[in-house]
Amino acid sequence: MSTWEKLMYRVKSLSDDLRFEEIKKVLEEYGYEMKRSGSAGSHCTFQKKDTIL
Repeated sequence: MSTWEKLMYRVKSLSDDLRFEEIKKVLEEYGYEMKRSGSAGSHCTFQKKDTIL
């Protein structure tokens, strides 16, 4: 099983030790961009590239 397949398995099974960086990597691979909201705090959202809200 490749590294990518292992990561996808962890994401799909909602593993308790899943890290934010792992989720971010998967979303970016599928064409999403991370957007920080405001200047304070750690809140962020992901938006599909070339998508208008």
